[in-house]
Amino acid sequence: MEDEGNRERVQAMVGEEAEYIALVNCVMERHSLDEAIEEFYADPAHRNLLNSRCTGDAQFAIRARVGRAGDSVTHDPQTGLRKACILDAYTVSEQQLLELLTVHLADWLQQVVQVNMTEHEEKRMSHDRNGVAGFSVIPPGAWFSWRQEPFRQMAEIVGGEGRALWERVQAEIMTGAEPAYWVAGELTSAELEAWDGRGTDDARISAGKG
Repeated sequence: MEDEGNRERVQAMVGEEAEYIALVNCVMERHSLDEAIEEFYADPAHRNLLNSRCTGDAQFAIRARVGRAGDSVTHDPQTGLRKACILDAYTVSEQQLLELLTVHLADWLQQVVQVNMTEHEEKRMSHDRNGVAGFSVIPPGAWFSWRQEPFRQMAEIVGGEGRALWERVQAEIMTGAEPAYWVAGELTSAELEAWDGRGTDDARISAGKG
């Protein structure tokens, strides 16, 4: 992902479509995906679509993260900005959105049980909402509640075993802990560095709770 040459090599191995979905999944601002999923989910026909093809002509813009320090995927330490090879946003079709949310949901389901068991300190993840700078505060054992509604919608869109697996995982990680919550404000560099860069939508200077 450092340059177009690396993208071409990945495309040669997995194909252009798969490489594009993988790229967007790596660089996207999570809330941007959540917005697209909410719009897509509003159509009742968009349920149980695993192994289906979407033929609608709707297009969705998935914003890339801004490339703040601490985001090892998008940040360019030489310029202090987002890597030049990463666009501001990526357009996906209905079928590509289905593929993207399926990959994103599967990635979450693969890791969240272990994360919920092993994370014993509060985490803060930069997470803008509707253009307002902010961050999610995730108490220990509270990953069941982070982006819960978007993940539920993803599970229903995928349907079948995907939905069943999400339901089983949710039941397993429902710890009764204080739920995650969103705060309007900005993260300090130290707070950002406490996380490993994933989900860093927009890292700024701390402004406390809002």
